[in-house]
Amino acid sequence: MTPEQKSRLARLMMRWPNRRSELERAAKGSVLDLYESYEEASLARAKWARLPGPAAIAIAEDYRRIIGELEDEIASHLSK
Repeated sequence: MTPEQKSRLARLMMRWPNRRSELERAAKGSVLDLYESYEEASLARAKWARLPGPAAIAIAEDYRRIIGELEDEIASHLSK
């Protein structure tokens, strides 16, 4: 696993500490793309959440929704 992949896995492990072993076992193949998307969306949401104004708030909320969808998809992948 590359350092970037380990970083993505760590972000999800912090989010779901009770699912660490599942996340680690699943960390191969197409789920790594989901981990990457999750990290990118999380970083973007954090950036937009720090900015003032209604447009930034709306964009941060869009990223929050995307993160929720990615979490659902990852959880579904883990339950297979």
